[in-house]
Amino acid sequence: MKDPGQLINELKAYGDKIGKVKPGNIAKINKIIKEKEAEFEKLDKISKAAHGIYGWVSSTLKLYDVNRKVEPLRKKVEEMTVKLKET
Repeated sequence: MKDPGQLINELKAYGDKIGKVKPGNIAKINKIIKEKEAEFEKLDKISKAAHGIYGWVSSTLKLYDVNRKVEPLRKKVEEMTVKLKET
């Protein structure tokens, strides 16, 4: 890793990127995960790498859900802050 600062900046911007994923794609991924959940539990014994990817995908889906709930609130705070400064 040549620039740890760059990694930190990319991680900070990840929430913005995940918010741009189409809901249809998220629905497809959720469907696959729900259908294959029992198999994913066995995955750790079969492939550590695949298990790690599954963990990353699962965490990303959770981040997507949180971002979808928080983003409208963040925008509302920005609007209210602007209005407060105007008064």
